[in-house]
Parts: sequence; C-alpha cells; structure tokens
Amino acid sequence: MHPFEALRTSLSSTIAGPWAKQALRFAPVDVEAYETLFLQTGLTLPAPLRAELISHGAFEWLPIRDEEAAQDEELVPFEELLREVRVPWAGRNLLSRGLHLLTPAELLQTFRSQRAAASAWAPMGAMWVFAAPRDYLWAEAFAFDTRFREYAVVPFHEDAIGESLEVAQSGPLRHSQANLTAWAQWLCDQISMTVERLAREEPTRTFEASSPPVAQPIELRDWEERVAGGALWSSFAVPVWREALRSGPSAMAARVLDDVGTLVTKGSIPDYQLPSPIDLLHRLPLEGPTSRRAAVLEMWAHRRPGLEVAAPVHVAFDLFLSRAHQASVAPREVLRELTPIAWADRGPAADEDTRWARALLWALGPAEPERLAEATSQVLSSGEKGRALLETMWLRLVPFAQRAGVL
Repeated sequence: MHPFEALRTSLSSTIAGPWAKQALRFAPVDVEAYETLFLQTGLTLPAPLRAELISHGAFEWLPIRDEEAAQDEELVPFEELLREVRVPWAGRNLLSRGLHLLTPAELLQTFRSQRAAASAWAPMGAMWVFAAPRDYLWAEAFAFDTRFREYAVVPFHEDAIGESLEVAQSGPLRHSQANLTAWAQWLCDQISMTVERLAREEPTRTFEASSPPVAQPIELRDWEERVAGGALWSSFAVPVWREALRSGPSAMAARVLDDVGTLVTKGSIPDYQLPSPIDLLHRLPLEGPTSRRAAVLEMWAHRRPGLEVAAPVHVAFDLFLSRAHQASVAPREVLRELTPIAWADRGPAADEDTRWARALLWALGPAEPERLAEATSQVLSSGEKGRALLETMWLRLVPFAQRAGVL
C-alpha cells in the first residue's frame, strides 16, 4: 500500500478522518512526458517516482476547510489553532496549504527558475522543486537535491534555501530525506503527529478538505469589451493581457503590445512584467514553415554547430533541420546520446559542445514555447545574458511573427 493511502486509513478514526478521506487524490498521468523532461534536464526519473506514476498517478493533498469555525464564531479558526499548538512544520504546511506533485509544465517552470538562480549562485542548480502547494510553487515546497547519487528530498522555500545551502556546504540539508520513499514516510509521520497534537487541543472538532481546484479559463471576450469601452490592456492583471497576447486575434495582440509595451520600449520595467518571446512562440503554429521550431532557427540567426563539435550534436542538428516544420518529438535514443555531452556537469554551459547539446535536447523534445525558449537561449547565451538575451530573441521573433500573420 502507498504510504499516503496507509496514512489515510490510519487517520480515519481521528478528528482529521473526514479530511483525509476527501483530501488524498491520485490522477493518471503521461509517464513518458515525465521521462522526457527528466532526460532533457540531464537527470534520471527516480525509480520510485516512475513506479508511483505508473501504479497511482500524481498525488495531491487538498488543504483543510474549517467549516465549523466558519459557522461558529466561538471556535478558534484552524489557521489560528495551528499557530497556538506546537505542531511539526511540514504537517502544518500540508494541512493548511495542501501539496501536489508538479505537472511536467510546472516542473519545467521550477527547473528554469532554479537554473536561472544558479547563474548567480551555482549550488541552486542542484535543487529542483517537484512538490508544492498549488497557490505558490516556491514556498512550503519540496525539492530533489541532485548533488547526491540517489536524489535526496529537501524542504524548499525560496527565501530560506540559500541560507540552508550555505550552512550545509556540500553536505545534506536540515530535514533532508535520503530518497523519495523515505520522504513519503517522513511526511506521513509529520502529518500524524500534527493531527495528534491538534486532537489533544480540540478533541471534538472535525475537519474537512477544501474543494478540488478548478482552473477557470480567461474569457477574452469580456476583457475585449472593456478595451472597446476605453480600458487599456496594461491596466489588467498580467495573466489577462498575457493570455490575450498568446491566444487572441492579431489585432488584439497588437493592441496589447501598444498598451503594455515591450522589452525594448519599456527598459525601466522588469522583464517578467512585460511580454516575452515565449508569448510570441505561443502564437505560432506547431507545424509548417512558420512553426515554433522554424522560429528557433530564426532566433538562432541560422547558426550551426562548428566542425569541432561532437558527432552526435551534428546528427541531432541535421535531425532538427529535417523536423523544423514538424511537431514530432525526436526518438528517445537521439536525446540519450546528447545527454552525456549536454550535462557532463551541472554548471553553466561553458563550451560549444555543451551549449549545442543542451539546445538540441530542448529543441527536439515537445514543441512547447518554454522548451524552445530554453533551446534558443542556450545557443545565444555565449555572448549575451539576462535581459539583453531576451531582447535579442524578441527583436528576431517579432518580424517572424509578422510574416507568419499572427502579429
């Protein structure tokens, strides 16, 4: 039995019984999508995680909903109760905020974020957040610590992880668990102890789980009407105008760029608050002469690997050229041949072989904008960094998008 399922059973007769029954969920997943992403990052999908994905799918613990306190003003609200009672921090965080195994898209997001952080401080490149609350991926989370042969699992909070790494130097971090299996059991123990202490404080209370999260798509028509009435896209929340830019009609996308500005017209605004090359890649089709992969060639300025670069890189590059107008993923063996060249070490790409191998690993996988942006940056990053790199990508991609008729 999975440790999480065993915990649900053991909590059934406690004050957290109703919560445990409703809170633990498993959802089927595409295991190959996880395997491909791990391969592209130069890491191995841990055997326990692969087995769990096959047998159970991706786990999620929903947070507690304190219905009793909402209806009875004399009861101490759950969050306040947690502050008053000394409970283990991991159990407290899971009960109050929930926890889920990240999807491949979320894993890519945390991987790219932590690789970016590693450009300033190398040890951050060894961390990879894989489980987190739904409302925030970089707090009350857990990460693989890839410094060790069998990835340890460590607590991760972006405000504290740097200090933890400095204190630990090259050794294990505090609360580090040897592997995924040990972490699952440790987390169950933390939850059990939390429930025990809450039960001693409030033995008659019971708790239920919050409703499962439901993603609400952004209805662009409603926002378009507000723009027609005189509103500016720049006055709306970033997810709203970003969705309008990524999926709206060409006229809507052009208006977003006029109202919000771009990387090259608003130099004083942080790049994460402005349209990104990734947004334009979303507008391009998966296949054809104006495909997303063809756009990568445009942003690469049609550069090629040098003659001195390893043979597998040239083979992969020729394959990429032959598939630039297609959406299919390269055969797994091609990606595997690139991996030892791309990830001989976890540091920044310091030579041509490494840059091209990493670029092609990303470019030959699923044609997702975030992966293709990573492919582009690997080739261009030898001469440019940070915002300058994004500006170069942007300036090369805008004319391509205009010729494609999507902008």
